[in-house]
This record gives sequence, structure tokens and C-alpha cells, in this order.
Amino acid sequence: MAYVRFTATSSVLGEKVVPTTDFVGKSFYREGQWITKTRDQIFKTTGIDERVWSVEEETDFDLGFKAEAQLIRETGSSPDCIIYCYNGKQSNGKYSPIPAEAAMLQDAVGQAGKNLAVDVIVDSDNEKDWREGLESKYPIISYLWGGDFGEIGSPDDFDGLSKSKVKSESDLILVNHQGNLTDKSIAWEIKKELDIEADTYVIIAGCAGWGVGCDFANELIKKGIYNKIDVVGIDLLNKISDSDNLDSTLYGSGGGATRLEISDQPGIIDSQFYTDGSGWAKLRLDRSLRDEIDKIPKDPARGLFLRMDGNDIYQWATEAFPASLNELLERNDFEINDLDALIFHQMNGRMIHYVAGKVFGMKKKEAIDKFVPLIVHKYGNFSTGSIPVVLDELLRGELKRHYFGEDFGIRIGSEKLAGLVTGGAGKTWGSMLVRF
Repeated sequence: MAYVRFTATSSVLGEKVVPTTDFVGKSFYREGQWITKTRDQIFKTTGIDERVWSVEEETDFDLGFKAEAQLIRETGSSPDCIIYCYNGKQSNGKYSPIPAEAAMLQDAVGQAGKNLAVDVIVDSDNEKDWREGLESKYPIISYLWGGDFGEIGSPDDFDGLSKSKVKSESDLILVNHQGNLTDKSIAWEIKKELDIEADTYVIIAGCAGWGVGCDFANELIKKGIYNKIDVVGIDLLNKISDSDNLDSTLYGSGGGATRLEISDQPGIIDSQFYTDGSGWAKLRLDRSLRDEIDKIPKDPARGLFLRMDGNDIYQWATEAFPASLNELLERNDFEINDLDALIFHQMNGRMIHYVAGKVFGMKKKEAIDKFVPLIVHKYGNFSTGSIPVVLDELLRGELKRHYFGEDFGIRIGSEKLAGLVTGGAGKTWGSMLVRF
């Protein structure tokens, strides 16, 4: 039986370190008024001491290229395929759809919460093989072209023809945006710069993007379409955050690349991801707060920025993340204490502490120190790029237990069992069980 394992990792970070004290005395617009926050107030909400920002000239391409080049250099080999996962802006200047159009379409056809809905960019010629490779896990796939939709701002904007192309009881809705671009995707640009032969795809699924990428890679490798896939997760969230929004104190920039290869030993044991498109507006790209105050209409030419309904996302994540993990544990006859580590998307230090305590049924600090690697306190939240960085530092022995500084002892080949949990915009979320 063929399995898929993680065999190598790399990571890159934004160059500018921004301490939480830099936000003290700054005015933020919240709930109709301008407010200020102390350092302790910000830390209590975010659990972040400092974050790393990409400098002005850095792009998604720059960090993605560095991560993939490092992985190729350290392994001495190139992949058959690169799956690049991110949000935000194409290097050619065009905004990609923060996981909205696939999720909004899912909601428009009454399938919210019933399947996985993902925006993609497919550069490669073997698109048919790629889709067929996913059918073993997702038998009913609805595949649409984003360029056919016109301007989409909400589920109400889809016409009857577009909605009719979504199959009833779909397991997976894919919307390909290749036709929306004036050039090839960022994954293709990286491949070209590296001068390697590899198929390239982009997945736009919010904070869950890298996890979805690994889920897809697992199926494609087991199907025999590829032997070696690099899944790259990069996000420069400080580039698309609104400095007048208090949420800007959460965001950083970084990510990494992870190689998955065919193996005769279990690696990815199971994974499951979902989308609830009814929550598409809870984490989205929108006009700046100042434009909203001045009643200036949303216009991409003026810039689009992350906007989050923080309370809704917090309440949703603290329920959805544990439920997703527990589903996989039960399905594979594991108990929570069988895990050697639980790796979260590094969204918010306070939230991770709360969910960890809830999942393990112990004091929050005890749960964090025993099971949960953390980087959000020193790097901030960079969406789909966060778990690749956790993995790279963890598997190299650089990431220690948060409070007592001991080594987790997890390395490639250690046979340690980890749960990986992620989710965010879309709303798209899910979990993986992985043996390293």
C-alpha cells in the first residue's frame, strides 16, 4: 500500500521585527470611535510580543522563491509538482480572490457547510489528471471557470447559469481563476525562476490553504500522478492589513515549503477539510476603515485590506477546531493523549491557549507546554504560512516547549504522532493526523 510522508521542510520570515510596544499610543478605529491600547491590553488580546513584517520591497514571490529554493538546495532534488498556497495579491499586481468566490458559490447553491469549496489557479496542462487524482477522495467534483462569473461581490451576484454548473451533492467545488490573470501564476513564476520542470497549481483557501494543499497532494501522490510534491504556504499579511484596524497588531509575514513523497510507511494518516460559505464575509478583503468612514465605495485601485469579524471567528474556531480534530481521532481509533503534539494555525495566542486547554481537558499552560508548539508570540499570524514555519522549526529541533524550554523530540523519522488543525477565511477549516 502506498503512503505519503513529509520528508523535508524549509521556512522564511519577514525581515522587520515589530514589537508590540510600537503600537502603544496609536489610534485604532473600532465600533464607531477612535481608541488607543496599552502594550498589556494588546498582548492580553493577541498573545503576541512581537511580529515579523515583510519590508516594503518584499513580495509573495520573493518569500516563496526563497522557501522553495532552500528546500531544493537542502534535498538536492526538485519536485514533480509545486502547490502554492496563499491569499492576497498576485506578484503581477492583480488581487486573487481571498477565498470568497468558491465559498460564495457554495452558499449561493445551498451547499454551505456540506463540502469543501476552493479557489484555485491551474497552470499545468494535465488538469484532467489532476482532477481525476482527487476523485478517489472527492467523487463528485464541480469544476468551474472564475472568468465566466463577471464581477462577484456576494452570493447574490451569481447568475443562474453559473449556479446550474454546480452538481447536486458535490464533495468538492473548484473554481479555477487562471483565466482571470494577465500572466501565469506565482507558482509558475517561481518554477521558471528556479529553472526546473514541475507542474504548478495555486490554492486560495485562506488560513487553511496549506492544509488543503497537503490534502490534495496526498491524494495525487497515492494516485500515482506525482511522486514528489512541494506544498508552499506563504502570506504577507502586514501588506494587506489596515493600520487603523486593531487587528493589524496580529499580522506578520512568512511561510515555508514542505515536501511530501511516496512511502511504504504511514505518514499522512487522515485529513478532512470543510467550507461553510455562509461565513464568507466574516474574514474578507474590503475597503479601508478610513474609506468606510468617508463613505468612499470599495475600489481595488485604492487598496483592499483584511477585515475580520473577530468575535465571530473566535467563537466559531473554538468550536470548529476541536470538533474537526476529534472527528479524525475517532475515525482512526486514536485518543487525544495518543498525540505527541498538536499543531495549530498560529492565529492568536490567546485563542490557541483556550482551545488547547479545552481539547486536552487541562490547565491552559500545562496543555500548551506538553503538546502545543507556539510561534505566534514571536512572529505573529501569517495565515497559511504559519504551520509550515512551525513544522520547520519543530522538526529541526529549534522550537522548544513554550514555558519550560524542553525539546518536543519530534523529527522526521521519529514516528511521533501529531494533529494539525487550521482554518479561517471562507470559512474553510480542517485537520490532519500525521506520523513523522
